[in-house]
Amino acid sequence: MTAVADTESLEARLQMLEHAVAHMDQGLLVLDRERRVVFWNKRYEYLWDFPPGFVAVGKPLADIVRFDIARRNLPPGEAEMLLQQRLARSIAPGAPGEVPLPHLDRILRIDLLQLPEGGSVVTFTDVTAARRQAEAFAASEARFAIFVGMSADWIWEQDSDLRFTFVSRPKDVELDVFPGDNVGKRRDELDLIVTDEEAWRQHLEDIEAHRPFRNLTYARCDHDGTVHHIRISGDPIFGADGAFLGYRGTGTDVTAEIHALERAKSAEVKAENAHARLITALETITQGFALFDAEDRLVMCNRQYLDKTAAADIGWAIGKRFEDLVRANLASGWRGHLPGSDTEVGSDEWIAWRLAMHRDPPPRPYIYKGSDDRWLMISEKRTAEGGTVAIRVDVTDLKKAEEDLRVARDQAEAAGRAKNEFLASMSHELRTPLNAIMGFAEILKGEMFGPIGVPRYRNYADDIHASATYLMELVRDVLDMSRIEAGRMDLTIESIDVTPEIGRCLGMVGGSARSAGLAVRTEIVEPAPVIRADSRAFRQILLNLLSNSVKFTPSGGQVTVTVALDGSRARIVVADTGVGIPAWALPRLGRPFEQVDNVLQRKKPGSGLGLALSRSLAELMGGTIVIESSEGKGTRVTLSLPLARATE
Repeated sequence: MTAVADTESLEARLQMLEHAVAHMDQGLLVLDRERRVVFWNKRYEYLWDFPPGFVAVGKPLADIVRFDIARRNLPPGEAEMLLQQRLARSIAPGAPGEVPLPHLDRILRIDLLQLPEGGSVVTFTDVTAARRQAEAFAASEARFAIFVGMSADWIWEQDSDLRFTFVSRPKDVELDVFPGDNVGKRRDELDLIVTDEEAWRQHLEDIEAHRPFRNLTYARCDHDGTVHHIRISGDPIFGADGAFLGYRGTGTDVTAEIHALERAKSAEVKAENAHARLITALETITQGFALFDAEDRLVMCNRQYLDKTAAADIGWAIGKRFEDLVRANLASGWRGHLPGSDTEVGSDEWIAWRLAMHRDPPPRPYIYKGSDDRWLMISEKRTAEGGTVAIRVDVTDLKKAEEDLRVARDQAEAAGRAKNEFLASMSHELRTPLNAIMGFAEILKGEMFGPIGVPRYRNYADDIHASATYLMELVRDVLDMSRIEAGRMDLTIESIDVTPEIGRCLGMVGGSARSAGLAVRTEIVEPAPVIRADSRAFRQILLNLLSNSVKFTPSGGQVTVTVALDGSRARIVVADTGVGIPAWALPRLGRPFEQVDNVLQRKKPGSGLGLALSRSLAELMGGTIVIESSEGKGTRVTLSLPLARATE
């Protein structure tokens, strides 16, 4: 019942968390490593004014942004530029970016957090109020400066039509920014840059109602494009009869003040964001992280560092000494094993060892096992201020995989040894009777002790000798394959002239080829290449390839041996016009005991070791074997081996 209750409680908490995320004040967008949308909340949907029922999960972010921009009917160039800016803000880590929302008259700050698995979390925060508060703060500071005695930079006067009748010459200010020749013009006829739309609308209402206004800020550019921020205040002028006569006011260049406030605000926001990102990042990593100060007190950590300990409450743990955390862990019943030991140690011994390792951290991480059967890897480093940074990683799965791998390796090695011992023993046992059988068969074939009398017995003796010879070759192939797999095949690499070697091999299979009614042809480039190979292994490969061609080529066909140069290698090609190999069977050939099951091949003896052995021998000599075939048209096998160097 407790487990069910815990599960229900967890599900309830998850539902509460999902509800909170869905209705949080910040817009939230989660992307995977492919920049596809994994999740967004209702605030994001509202801020960007997406239509009801719009499905975004699973779509690339670029498609979502294009959909939003397409609704604005912007020119193609402007739309593409906006698209790239929006995508860059949503994928590039670093300082937060800002983007306006004209349809809501709001400004959003975009923050990006890269996730360990390659995705990212993007938040969209409404910073409109913060921006306006900063400007209000700047205005308040400017008013305070004026009230304590600083005179205005310039004064101005307007008539009842709000046209300038007088503008003083400000000190150290370019006249094209605050020109005296603007007399006769209205303020809204100047090239102004409105920096606060709401304040500007209020200003228009104030002058329409002939009310005083204070600290209206806007901007203008001077002749070289430099933007100056200007703050003005004004009072209405009325005649004796109450008639409106105009405005008198002051103006101040507050560019430096605005820039200073912007820098301070930016630095504050960056610091807040950096701290928030650090905390968020620490909670997303799977490793435990902790920072201790020079007095060994906990300054910062994530929940993974305190996981499954008595000090799992971060609020309680912050400020505690490292020794206090260790003792709290032991008080919960947990016990540890010293590295290399399978026995739990007592509390005092464990505390002494753990404090010693913490105060003088080894250069490399160390691993120990706990009473909860978890393996932990600890890495601790000293900081420049005398504190300690600690990283704790749960490597239980790694240790289990390591143990499973060791067991599997031992089993595989034992099986390999058993197989090799069995093959060596069996081959020895087989060779002894086979030699006797072959010897007696030769005596009978040659009628060494007198005529047999009945010709059929002589034929039987031939069959016995041929079968024994085949079994002996099979034993030899099995032994060679076993040696190769065991890494015990010793080869003597030397310079070999391919022409005589090919001649010897053709002589060995020539009788079989003639008996089968086949034509054998050779094409050897001049001068004939000299290769680096083991002569016995080279002949064995050639004999296997030639025997296969003769064996699987019907009467009237042809077997061709071609030798050519290919850069620093020689290509020996054995081609035939035989039955060929089906496309589905080609990947299987070259594996031990693999054969293709077709009508002709079922009539031919063979173990399936020839190609596997040939390929392994070729690779041991630095060569390759490539098989090309078409069913019903023949087979082409290319043996490539390195050429001997000129000095050899």
